[in-house]
Amino acid sequence: MDNALSKAVSNYTNSLLFLKEQTIDFINNIEEVPVKRIGNTNNCFVVSSSTIFNNGGILSPFYYNVREQKQQLIDIVNRSQGLGFLQTFAEIAETGKRTVRSKGSSYQQIFSPHVKEAMKNYIEEVNIYVD
Repeated sequence: MDNALSKAVSNYTNSLLFLKEQTIDFINNIEEVPVKRIGNTNNCFVVSSSTIFNNGGILSPFYYNVREQKQQLIDIVNRSQGLGFLQTFAEIAETGKRTVRSKGSSYQQIFSPHVKEAMKNYIEEVNIYVD
């Protein structure tokens, strides 16, 4: 393989790894919306009925669990090949939702407005248009 081509691939790989590291740092710095967690768990918490009412009656636990949303975003970055995660982030920034396909079926994850806004800021910060 041509030395210039080899160097270009190496530079791309290093840049991609750096971008993924910076993206994960960005995600980890998203402030968590306080929920009253029960015990020392990630997935057990209390949300008041007024909070649910003020959020359009959304009953999905995922919607209120910013910690889980952040973990999902990190998983997307880690599993993506190349810059594939940017399309998913752009979708979340625009719609606040992500379609998950698994074993012939699909469902939507609805992200909190807080995380949706963070994804919008991320897309603007990386200054990229994702088609």
